[in-house]
Amino acid sequence: SLGIAGYPFIMPDLIGGNGYSSPPDRELYVRWLQLSVFLPVMQFSYPPWSFDTTVIDHAKEMIILHHEITQNYTIPIANDSLTTGFPIVRPLWWIAPDDNYAVRINDQFLIGNDLLVAPILEKSSDGSGNVIRSVYFPSGKWKCKSSKCMNEEHKGPRNKSYTVELTDILYFKLES
Repeated sequence: SLGIAGYPFIMPDLIGGNGYSSPPDRELYVRWLQLSVFLPVMQFSYPPWSFDTTVIDHAKEMIILHHEITQNYTIPIANDSLTTGFPIVRPLWWIAPDDNYAVRINDQFLIGNDLLVAPILEKSSDGSGNVIRSVYFPSGKWKCKSSKCMNEEHKGPRNKSYTVELTDILYFKLES
């Protein structure tokens, strides 16, 4: 991660790729959009209306969520990064350096120390957008913030599997 290398401020790739060819697969586009919600900047190479109304409506929801995440997490963490040098986007082991399982997780990340994101990184096998996603919770009490499992709580360390539909995104808040 560039954050670990001393670059706390990153700008992710455009949602949809570089835009030099045809739009990406619909499912890939939605997952790309969802991942970008948690990164400091959201920018599009292809507009959501290049797809269907489901994608347009979901994009609106994700833009609103990005604004909330930015206001409540990203900006305060970015301000802290100016003095600490700590990255905004952090690996799970950042808060659990002695957890041998957390050290091996490379498909989840944290925003600051208390927002865990488990993006969908693989396309569904049947094209439906539904994917089974295992989430690892480091030590602590984690509360689901996504519509898929709103307010469901998990005491870590533990794993839990979810069936995630195309317009679902999994993220959890560490409760104090």
